[in-house]
Amino acid sequence: AFSLGEISLDLQVSTQEPYTVESLIVDKPTVLYEVDSAGKANLTVLKNNLQAMLPEQQQRTEETGPSPLVAVKNISVRDTRLIIDFESMDLQGLNIEELQLDKKRYEVTLPTFSSDPVGVPNGLPADQAGKAILDSMLSNLTRQAKQKAKDVLEAKAKEKLKEKVDEKKDELTEKAKDKIKDLFKKGS
Repeated sequence: AFSLGEISLDLQVSTQEPYTVESLIVDKPTVLYEVDSAGKANLTVLKNNLQAMLPEQQQRTEETGPSPLVAVKNISVRDTRLIIDFESMDLQGLNIEELQLDKKRYEVTLPTFSSDPVGVPNGLPADQAGKAILDSMLSNLTRQAKQKAKDVLEAKAKEKLKEKVDEKKDELTEKAKDKIKDLFKKGS
């Protein structure tokens, strides 16, 4: 569902906490977006599972000692390759076959996403900083994936509607021509 691509860190030299990361850049991640029949998006499930796996702050401190404090000033996710899988989606009564999607998966590149700084100025424990970054990233990806999926479906629905309107228009035009011919025949 998720592959990070390349990650780069620009660390600020520091001998005391909070340790500062000037920039964190995730470049060219790949994300598969699916929604199951219950309406749950895989990215939301992934986010919830990752959060559940992180230990509570108090538990972490008791087991391993305190996490170092970290501050991340700039966070960017660039050139995300988003794959929207319509085959597994339940679209609440919308018939995908009727929309005649020319493919079941669509790929788009998302614009660069920048997150707010994390842990600035006093720092956050490293695991909490990671959680905050991940939350922000997955929330943004989910929001953008939903919008892109909606855009594709709307475009296909409009295209299908236009086809139906054009068919009906042609049908009505032919009926009108026949009526006019009949009127001229009666008048002669």
